[in-house]
Amino acid sequence: MAAKIPSVPGSAADNFLGRCLRGEVTSAAVTDEIIRWNAGDRRVPIHTFLGLTDAEWALYVEAEGHLERILQERRTRHLHRPQPVPAMRGRRF
Repeated sequence: MAAKIPSVPGSAADNFLGRCLRGEVTSAAVTDEIIRWNAGDRRVPIHTFLGLTDAEWALYVEAEGHLERILQERRTRHLHRPQPVPAMRGRRF
């Protein structure tokens, strides 16, 4: 049986970043999402509305071009997660 590849972190969310990671929208649509947030109920912080962490939002604000970097990091992060160490009960080295 082949090992199941885990889903990309955040791809199950129904926010802008989740839709980007699933390929439903392009990263260029971020401007439309920000306009939508501005026109709507802004009780939710913009970074949460978009699906970004505080650190990711700070990176995006620094330069819009960093959005592709954030998406790439999200896509590859799940491939480099530390694997659980098997229990070593009763073993001595």
